[in-house]
This record gives sequence, C-alpha cells and structure tokens, in this order.
Amino acid sequence: MPRIYERAYDAILATAASKPLKALLLSLTRRLGWRRFEAGQRRAVPPGLVANLVWPLLEKYVARPIIEAFGGRLRVAVTGGASMPEEVAAFFVAVGVPIITGYGLTEAGPVVTANSIEDNLPASVGRPLVGVDISLSTEGELLVRSPAVMSGYWKDKALTRKTVDAEDWIHTGDVAEIENGRLFIKGRLNEILALSTGEKVNANLIETEIRRDKLIDQVLLVGEGKPFLVAVCVLNAGSWRMLAQEIGVDPNSPNSPAAVGNILRRIGHRLKDYPKHAQVRAIHLSHQPWTVESGLMTPTLKVKRGEAEKVFHSEILELYSGHPTFG
Repeated sequence: MPRIYERAYDAILATAASKPLKALLLSLTRRLGWRRFEAGQRRAVPPGLVANLVWPLLEKYVARPIIEAFGGRLRVAVTGGASMPEEVAAFFVAVGVPIITGYGLTEAGPVVTANSIEDNLPASVGRPLVGVDISLSTEGELLVRSPAVMSGYWKDKALTRKTVDAEDWIHTGDVAEIENGRLFIKGRLNEILALSTGEKVNANLIETEIRRDKLIDQVLLVGEGKPFLVAVCVLNAGSWRMLAQEIGVDPNSPNSPAAVGNILRRIGHRLKDYPKHAQVRAIHLSHQPWTVESGLMTPTLKVKRGEAEKVFHSEILELYSGHPTFG
C-alpha cells in the first residue's frame, strides 16, 4: 500500500532534517538520481562527467542504506489500491527503489494498467495491459473493457446493469485522464465535493495532502452542499503526544483551541498552493483509528465516506454551526 512508502519517506526526511550535511547529501542524491532515472527512461539527457563521478559516493553513502532498508535485493516494488503521492514515488525511484504503480479493480479481472521497469512514469498508473481497452465518459469517468471483465454481480442484475453497459464497458467510478496512452487517476466520482458556492473539490487530492503530515493518519474531508470545507482527522498517537507536550496541552484533549489552531495552521501550510475554496476551515480531531472491523474502512483501507459521515454527524454539524461564515 502507498501509505507504507509515505511513512518511510517521512521518516527519511525527518532524520535528515536535523543534520544539515545529511539533508544536503540527500537532496543531491534525490536530484541526481532522478536525472539518471529520467535518462534511463529516455526522457532526458544523461548527467555529465562531474555528476557521474559524484554519483558512486552518493549511491554508497545515501542511496544504498535506503535500498538496504527494503531488503537490499529488491527487484520490483508494486503498489496500488490507493493513490501514491508523486513526490514519494519519484523520490524512491531516484534513490534506486524500483517502485511500480498500477491500477485495477476486481470487476476487471483485476489489473487494468501498470507501469514497468523499462517504461515507468511515477505520476501515472501506467498503460493498459494487452487486450484491455480504456476510455473516458463525458464526465471523465474511467471505462474499462476486456475479456477479463466480469459477467455480472452474483444475483444482482440491477447493480450489474448499472456497472456494465450494453457495450460491455465497466463504469469504474474513478475520475481519470489519459495522456499519450498513460492513465492518470484523479479521484472518485463520489469524492468530488460540490460546494454550495458552485466550486468543486477533489476530496481525494486534499485528503492525500493532509495525510502527508506525520501527525495525521486518517482524514475525511466534508463539504458537499456546504459553503466551505471541514475535516475529521485521526491523529498519529506518537506524533500527537510529542506535539501536545511541545505546545503545552493535555494529550487527552485533542480538540482544545490551542491544538486545533496549531494543526489547522499545519494543514493550511500544506494546502497553500491550492485555491481558496479548497482550504480547510475547521477540523475535528480523534484518537480512535478507523478500521475495517469498525465499518469505517474498506478491505483496501479506503475510508467509507458515507459511514464515517454518519458516525461523526454531530461533530461535523458543530464544525459548521460554530463557524461565523456558516448559515
């Protein structure tokens, strides 16, 4: 799952941040490794003589320890099931961890597209497998057709007709783009929040950005039919204890004004490049992780948006009713 790589990436950056020389070497390794990777993919000119002389040292003292942390003999690391932040995937391929992203769904057999070692663009989920056709609806929904597509759901003809059309295209529910034969997943149709102001927000993009903070493990963005966005966040226990001590608040009271204000500022910093309507205006913080057993997560560890909104209905109403611009 992408979350494993995100956590590893955050840990590497955090370790380097406290040591200026280590941070500098990591940055150099990242930049030069990416240039070498892009050259290997025939998308860029190979690095020059000086870079080639420097690389063996960077590889030995910076890249190799990271590779060793993944076992040292890793041939390929496949990831899917959720979106992988581009910066995370790009970092790992730059230092030599061969991450390959792909896309699929059970109803399609299941793999639809994938990158490969020889043809790898970390920002995408690759190209269709042989025999698989992909297309987009007028709404930008990804459609898939192949001999592996299911014949239907067990004893559910209504859902089958809704999912598989008369031309045997599966309607995936995913919003996507196709560029030069490559597939780029942008989110779910049911994750596009239409604000009452008329603007739309891709909840998946914002949630992924918020989860990049080591303090937050899980997040639900809310805003459908509302004037602005709010979020319910599950805190990382260890990171929260450290922050609570640092800012002088009771770790058992995550929704104290000081804690909420601090975390809102952190979220705002992460979303600084997003438009005004995509900013989070209020948050509710929780200690209790969401699990498959609690009914709030799918088996692929995606938040069940509708169920989570029901569980936190009162808290969400309070976030809006307590905001001066609501009503």
